[in-house]
Amino acid sequence: MFMETLEVLKTLLFGLLLGAAIGLERERVSQKNKTTGFAGLRTFALFGMFGSLLATFENTSPILFYIFAGGLSLLIVTSYVLSTLRNKDLGGTTEIALFVILAAGYLVGIGESITASILTIITLILLHAKQNLHKIASKITGEEMKSII
Repeated sequence: MFMETLEVLKTLLFGLLLGAAIGLERERVSQKNKTTGFAGLRTFALFGMFGSLLATFENTSPILFYIFAGGLSLLIVTSYVLSTLRNKDLGGTTEIALFVILAAGYLVGIGESITASILTIITLILLHAKQNLHKIASKITGEEMKSII
């Protein structure tokens, strides 16, 4: 019993830590740009932890799994719609990152911690490299794009 509880705790904390890593990056950008977004450090951490919990619900109560997964998805979509209307900006990177961290938490919950870690690291790199990626894209010529294709 104690070992099972410890395993659940470890799973939830790992999901929480993966979410916190993404949330820290989003929080840093929000503070740097002096903007307020839907999700920062705490929200991402909770989404990561809840993703881990979803794996438990899937096995014990599929109804709860669908209710919570659907509810969280609705929350993310609502956030995107409201922020798009408020800021007149169609960017949805934070919302996509929330789906990614929810999936990463779920992967932790089903025992795929390495896959979840890789997914989180790739997401962190993409989020952090935004300006460099935009610079690269602006310098690519039409001919270079044809070569890439």
